[in-house]
Order: sequence, then C-alpha cells, then structure tokens
Amino acid sequence: GAASFWYRLRLDHQSVVAKDHVLYEWSDRRMARYRQLFLEPAYEVRELPSYAPEVAANPLVAFAGLPMESRYRFMLDDARFFIEGFIKGPVCRGQVALNVIEDRFWVVFFSPDRPLAAEREKAIEQMSTFLQLPASDAESLNVFKIWTRYWEGQKVYMTAKQARFEQIRAMPLEQAVGFVWDGGGSNPNAGLTIFRHTDSAYVANGLLGDYPETAWVMDYPLFERIHYLLVAGFDVYGNVGHQLSTRIVMDFLRMEGEDHFLAFLPSSHRRAIRDSWYQGIRKRRAKQFKEPTEWLSVDAVTGYRTDDPQRELYEALRRRLGPLAGEDRLNRCGPQNCAAPDATQGQVEQALRRMAAVQGRQLIPLPDVAFLRVRNAAGAGRDLAYSLVVDKSYSNLTSMLENEDTRSPDGDRLTILPGFYASYPNFFFDVDAADIVAFADRFTAIRNRDDYERFVALYGLRRTNPKFWEASDWFQAEYGRLEPLQAGIFDLNRYRNR
Repeated sequence: GAASFWYRLRLDHQSVVAKDHVLYEWSDRRMARYRQLFLEPAYEVRELPSYAPEVAANPLVAFAGLPMESRYRFMLDDARFFIEGFIKGPVCRGQVALNVIEDRFWVVFFSPDRPLAAEREKAIEQMSTFLQLPASDAESLNVFKIWTRYWEGQKVYMTAKQARFEQIRAMPLEQAVGFVWDGGGSNPNAGLTIFRHTDSAYVANGLLGDYPETAWVMDYPLFERIHYLLVAGFDVYGNVGHQLSTRIVMDFLRMEGEDHFLAFLPSSHRRAIRDSWYQGIRKRRAKQFKEPTEWLSVDAVTGYRTDDPQRELYEALRRRLGPLAGEDRLNRCGPQNCAAPDATQGQVEQALRRMAAVQGRQLIPLPDVAFLRVRNAAGAGRDLAYSLVVDKSYSNLTSMLENEDTRSPDGDRLTILPGFYASYPNFFFDVDAADIVAFADRFTAIRNRDDYERFVALYGLRRTNPKFWEASDWFQAEYGRLEPLQAGIFDLNRYRNR
C-alpha cells in the first residue's frame, strides 16, 4: 500500500583500493536466494524488533522471528564477505583489534544441512539474553565491569552448551567431520584462511599453507555475534571504553571458535593443545579464565590412529571440503598435488618449497609479507608472482598493544603462495627463473640481519631503486589479471626499505 519509489544509481568513479575492497553480488540469482530463504518458508513474525539498544545490538534477539537456518545460510553463502567486513573494516585498523587473532589460521563452519532441532533453536533463544554485545551498553572505562559482565554471560552460555555436549554419542572421525559444512560441493566459502600481517590482515578462500597452529569452527550464534560485534555494532567514533569492550568480547568469541575445533579432538590431547595456545596466561589469570571445563574430558570423536590427532583432523577436514580446500603445491606437497603446469614453473616451485621449509629464528629479519616476481626467459611464458608470508608465533594473544613480550620466534613459519595475499606489501623481490636455485640457496642461508641485507642487495627492491615503480606497476597489473574482481590498488604506506 505504500507509494511507488525508485532507486537512483550513479556510477562511482573512485579508485578501488585493495585494503577496503569487499565484494557482494547483486543479481537475479541473489534475489531468488533471498526468496528461498526468507519469503517462501512458512513462518510468522509476530512483531518487528524494537530499536532499544539491548535488542538492536543483539541479533539473536532482534531476528528471533526469522528461521535460524535461513539466517545461517544467508551468512554462509558469502562467508568471506562477512569476515572481510571486519578484517578490512575500521575495527581492524591498527594493532589493537588485530592482536586478537593468530598470524594464520583456518576457518570452517558447522553444516546447516544437519537439521536444527527445535529444542536447539529454542535453547539458543533462551540463552540470547546472556549474549549481549558492547553496542548495547553506555561506554565505560571500567575494565573490571566490562570483563565481568560479558564473561559471566558467556560462562552461562558455555555451561548450557556443555550440558548438550555431554549428551552427544561418540562417533568416528570421518562421520564427525560430516557436521562441517562442505559448501554444497561448489561454494568456495566453505573453508577460509585468515592471514594477519601485524597491523593488517587478509582473507582467502581455501585452506592454505601448512597445517596451522589453530583453527576455528563457527556455528550460527558465533558467526552472527562476531559480525555484530565487529561490524554492525562497532562504533567507529566510540571512546576507548567501547573499543576496549569490543576487544575483550572478541577474545571470548575467538576462544569459542577454537573450543569448537578442540571438541573434535580426543580428550587425551585436548587440554595440552589448548594450553599451548595460551602459555602462561591461564595460570596468571586463573580467576578471570575460570570456566566450565568438564567438556574437555568428554570424547565425542573416535578413530584417531596417531599421536598427532590435530594433523589427522586437518587432513579429515581437507578431505571433507575436497576441491574447495584448494591445492597447495608449495607448503603441503603430497604425492598427487605437486605437479606444476610446465617445466619452468616446476623448477621454480621446487626451489620455493625449500624456502617454505625454513622455520624459526631464521625468519626474524624478513618483513611480514613480500611479493616475489620470477621472470621467465624471453618468450618462455609469463612471469610468475608469489607471496612470501611470515607466520609469527606467539605464546598467547592477550596483549592489546605490542605483542613482542609474547613472541615465540622459534615457532615462526613461512607460507609461500602463488598470487597475492596482502593489501599492504612490505617488500618486493625480483629474480630471473634461471637464478631461482641460487635465490633459494642464499635465502635458506640467512642467519642474521647482515645475511638478509646482502640478500636484499642482490634481489630486493628498496624504495630508492630506480626500478621500484616499474615493479610496483607490474605487481598491480598482475593482481588485476589473476583476480579481476577482488583486485584493488595496493597500499604501499607500510613498504619497508629493506
């Protein structure tokens, strides 16, 4: 009965920059999906949600009238988009918010294809009032109050989840990973890799790099709360109290995702793995971290065959996702996924695999992320582009400022990937394909800053190099060629001179 209205569309001529370029598709197919999820199912919305802060800031309360399965599938359809909302959004500007995540980890999701039992949906609705988010509060600088309010509510929710977990009948590993969403065999959002480069981050489709230290398994309540905490409910102009409470609650949500992952592991290894992620912090803050832990002794998954069940679980997740997990010829070279498209690229990647095997303190001099151009011989094919990403190791992620006091450089690793996996490259390297073996030899021989300086003198491009902008233009053009939709202008403000 409303009067007619029109949308007015205007072409936006501004430059697309990689650091805040987030894609969402509008199409007839998308409209059909909206109808399938929200207009065709038979359900009744008895009243529209109020704009009161305690309702508007809590999606589990505000959208209780919509089918939970539809809400979850709506987010899963474009999981990378929703996660990029905070990875490339203002909440992750600088180090305070980014210090809440590891340098590289995998994200997978519980499957919506497992029917959501009525009592499960009802249980979440009953718990929703305990899961308030900072946007519902007046801004406060009282850290103890912030901690107590949100942690106590989180513990009530965890206790209820634990009671349900203890009723689960144990099942074999391959059956258990069936509870993980496989993207319907075609949706690339089924598995994601998140990279953190100190004060910036990047999201990619697929399970990339060697097996990470941690992984998250998200369900609907966790996914929705993270979005509302860091995107929909984050106040860019909020004071320190708002930012502080946002950071604290994200700590809880990260641990919730990690605990979902741990629940797939045998109880005999669960606590040791969990404690390795938080070395020292739980002992120093035992009171604050006191939580329901009985679930750590409940076995839900059986059939592990080795003393490294975490690796077995990663392999099972890769099998579950199939092609959507992505192949990784450089960091997880197996008997069937190492073949390169041609002989030259095969030689290049064989050398790069040796570099990817370098770990620990040898990597300290390297920047967080560097782009590598490998020049093919004239007429022998296109030049190749790779990202060299240092995965820094930390004893725990609790500091809101610098993390140097929790750094564990002995655990640092290097991930090398074809293409581009950063919005803020820190350095460029340039090498001829014919010299790639010498390049790898010199790289693996780096032991200190002086060794690295000599390496840079041979293959690096400092800001003062006359060829710097030529190289930058090539990387930019190659990014557009490889990823025409995702590509944007790289930000060189964090480019190092060595």
